[in-house]
Amino acid sequence: MDGSNRTRRPSAPRSGKWLLPGIGGAVLVGGVVAILVAFDVGGIRGSAAPGPATRNAPAAVAKNLPKVPLEPEARRVAGRFILTAVARKHLAESYGLVAPKLRQGLTLAQWKTGNIPVVPYPTEELKPVRMSVKISTGTHANIMIFLDPRPGADTKSQIFIIELDKFGTRWLVSTWVPFNPPAIPLGTS
Repeated sequence: MDGSNRTRRPSAPRSGKWLLPGIGGAVLVGGVVAILVAFDVGGIRGSAAPGPATRNAPAAVAKNLPKVPLEPEARRVAGRFILTAVARKHLAESYGLVAPKLRQGLTLAQWKTGNIPVVPYPTEELKPVRMSVKISTGTHANIMIFLDPRPGADTKSQIFIIELDKFGTRWLVSTWVPFNPPAIPLGTS
């Protein structure tokens, strides 16, 4: 057999033409890094002059807020808020008990629909509400509210945080959120 009857293989694509841009890019990146190191741009070599000395200040500690007895009017507003806005009853009355922050721009007509930024809770079968005052400054109060239904009710107990602020002579509710403490992991023993 002579070499004339051989079948030609199709030529494989040349990988060399694709390798050149890859090598060129690597050279470019290497050159940029060399310039950055040579001129110590951004202190890349660690030889940049240190900035001005700073003193480590102690962590900011919350100032002791003056603790004053909670005013009876603040307690009354909190109670009425629970019996109106939280219970979704007499919503027109509850509108006058909330601060602009909690009202979130809703009009009285919108508020009366019951679609309000207040977490509801059924109040028909509640035991007397218990409160624990956490902060009381005379113009601001932070209170934990324990809502506990009577035995046999279908509702579970719940803790809420209510904050009230004094606007002139009026106390208004500015926050109402459920209190959900982090879960305590069970021991493995």
